[in-house]
Amino acid sequence: MIDGTVLSLFRKNPKANVNVSMLLICDSTSQRGICPTDQEGKFNLALIDFYGNSKLSIETKEKAKRKETNIILNRVFSTEMKAYDYWK
Repeated sequence: MIDGTVLSLFRKNPKANVNVSMLLICDSTSQRGICPTDQEGKFNLALIDFYGNSKLSIETKEKAKRKETNIILNRVFSTEMKAYDYWK
């Protein structure tokens, strides 16, 4: 999941009713999504599990026009599971 908060560019106030769109490009697939922000400027976009490197593009629009905003992502990524050998 990608989630975070959208804030106004200069005053850093939460922005409600802003559409957040994302494009995630992986090695062989891509994922897209759009989510409006709530009254606190928060949004979340569900993702299909993927592994490896990817590129993420996030854009905000207000009333169908691109808006420059601050996007604060909640960065909680889990690491890959790893098997450990007892005898090392």
